[in-house]
Amino acid sequence: MSFTARRMMTGAGHTVMSRTAPLESPRSLILRAKDVARLHDIESCTARARREARSIVKQARRMEQVRGARLAAMRRARERDADRSFVARAMALDEAYRLAQRALTSELEATLDHVLAGALAGIGVEIPAAQRLRVVSKQLSKVAGSVPAAYLRLCSLDASTHRAAGIHCPWPIRVDEALQPGQCELVTEHGHWALSFDALMEALSAAALTNVRGETAARVLAAG
Repeated sequence: MSFTARRMMTGAGHTVMSRTAPLESPRSLILRAKDVARLHDIESCTARARREARSIVKQARRMEQVRGARLAAMRRARERDADRSFVARAMALDEAYRLAQRALTSELEATLDHVLAGALAGIGVEIPAAQRLRVVSKQLSKVAGSVPAAYLRLCSLDASTHRAAGIHCPWPIRVDEALQPGQCELVTEHGHWALSFDALMEALSAAALTNVRGETAARVLAAG
C-alpha cells in the first residue's frame, strides 16, 4: 500500500512532514463489492451442492433398503416354493401308493414294502442338500421348541450349505466333523436333541408301511 507525503507548517515556522494513506478509488470499491457478491454466489452454490449430495445419498440408501427387502422376499418365496414342492411330491407318492395297494392282495405285501422304501429313498436322494437341511432344521425346531442358550452342531459341509442357502435358524451354528451330512444336534444346558434327514425318511417309510399293511389286512379279512 502506498502513502502520500504532505508538508504542514506550524505556528513557530517549522515544517512538519506527514504521511497519509491514499483514498480508495471508487473503482476499487466497486470491484470489491463484486468480489463479495461472487463469494456469496459461491457459498450458495456450495450449499446447494451439499444439499443435493445429501439427497442423492439418502435416495441411494432408500433404494438399497428396498432392494434388500425385495431380495429377502424373493428368498422367502423360493423357500416356500421348495417346501410346497416337497410336500406335493410326498402327497403324490402317497396317493400313487394308495392306488397301487388297492389293486394288490396280501401276497404282494413284501413287494409293496420294497417298492415304497425304494421310492422314498429315491426322493431323499433327489432332494438338494440345502432342502434336506432346511427340512431337518424345521423339524428340530418343532420338536425342541423355544430353547434359550442353545446351539446347533453341523458338519462343515452342511454348515457351508447353511450359510450359502441363507437358511433361517434360531440358534448359532457350530461345526462338528463327527457328524455326517444331513445330521444335526441341538445342544442345550440340559441335554441335546439329535436328528437326521435319513431318520425322517425312515420314520415316514415306517409309518407308510404300517398304514399299508393295516389296510391290506383289513381288505383280506373283508374279502374272506
